[in-house]
Amino acid sequence: MAQSHAVDIIILNWNARPYLPECLTALYALDDANFSITLVDNQSDDDSVAYVRRHFPRVNVIETGANLGYAGGNNVGLRATEAPFAVLLNPDVYVRPDWLARIIRPFHADPRTGIVGCKLYYPDGQTLQHGGGYLTPPRALPGHFGIGERDVGQCDEQKEVDYVIGAALALRRQMLDDIGLLDDNFFLYYEDVDLCYRAWASGYRVLYEPAATAVHVESATTVKNSPAYLRRFHTGRWRFLLKHYPTHRLLAETIPAEKAWLNQLPPAARRYVRQAYRQALRQWPSLRYQYAVDSHHYSTNRAEREQPMEQSARETMQAEVAAGLLDLQATAADPLASEDPLPWEVVERPFTSAIPIIGPLIARFRTTWNNVSTKWYVRGLLQQQNTINRHVVDRLQLVVDRLQLIDERLVDQDQDHSQLVYHVAELTAQLAQMNRLLQSIDERLARLEEE
Repeated sequence: MAQSHAVDIIILNWNARPYLPECLTALYALDDANFSITLVDNQSDDDSVAYVRRHFPRVNVIETGANLGYAGGNNVGLRATEAPFAVLLNPDVYVRPDWLARIIRPFHADPRTGIVGCKLYYPDGQTLQHGGGYLTPPRALPGHFGIGERDVGQCDEQKEVDYVIGAALALRRQMLDDIGLLDDNFFLYYEDVDLCYRAWASGYRVLYEPAATAVHVESATTVKNSPAYLRRFHTGRWRFLLKHYPTHRLLAETIPAEKAWLNQLPPAARRYVRQAYRQALRQWPSLRYQYAVDSHHYSTNRAEREQPMEQSARETMQAEVAAGLLDLQATAADPLASEDPLPWEVVERPFTSAIPIIGPLIARFRTTWNNVSTKWYVRGLLQQQNTINRHVVDRLQLVVDRLQLIDERLVDQDQDHSQLVYHVAELTAQLAQMNRLLQSIDERLARLEEE
């Protein structure tokens, strides 16, 4: 088979050792044998790397030296490979024998096709997990066609979709050369959506191909609704919103809807979503608006650009978006920091009586007796107790503020460290590619000398 049909399959791994045997065995059982496999390891602390090198020596293993996230890790693999088509595959995805041939086929049918996703099942092999993806405005919430439904053919039509999930998707290398790789500022979540929207905006098609099928265990390395999930999911969502939604839409629709949703969120969850708003505020000044895609108008206008406006008006609207994010951050603040009165104050209670007829008289008598015998003494105790309670609340608030500051600094340091290690890993991958090139040159020179 010609080299033009070769495919690089890139598996991003992070502590996924239990899934690798079945994943790799399924890949080596594919009908189409013209592919290579590269495992990019995001600093696993299990024996994933040793296992693959021992049992699957044909797999090219790249160790990044840090957890670079989905985008950063896959970019290392994409830079280290060069086939016309690349496939990004999670280690907890088990493909069927004809999967590769079918997911690549749409590229040959239409040169405008840039990204192809597949039909994914839950582990029972019958319940649909992904039949193409769509976004629900104004908060850009993701959804999958057919999710949770028994497969009876309802997702058997090839179609253009908003996005396909990164668990198993194929990419045209020329498209990546045109629009760039994954945005490595997304650590986890929405990097696949962002790539698909950039593809659409550049004139490429994003297709769902139902003939290519696989099983996806899902959440093999993440726990939904955990603190890390909430922070990363909403951080990715807001980076996507700031990149792709027009500022007037963010102001008129997204921010009000977000605030209404936030007010219904449990306090424990709001704390982690607040970190996402803070990260969005940090990213907002550096983002350059390029395009805005309205998922409801794909058939008429795939790359809806924001209407031209005066620079001063644009800057005003951008400042309003930043103010909106600050308002969301304040709304998501810890309950101890809210303006609502806290139940720390001890107050006097009126005397009551449930005895019929004479109850009001008994209550009045108790009130009179209390005024004569104990009221002035008890009031002093109440005032003293309230002073102590207020002092305790103030101290607790100070502790909460300090813990929040420490947590936010740790998040910032973790991101800065990940970015640094990402660039080191990127350079390492480039050096490895250069070494392979030099080795190839040496081999050619040796053959020339023999001739």
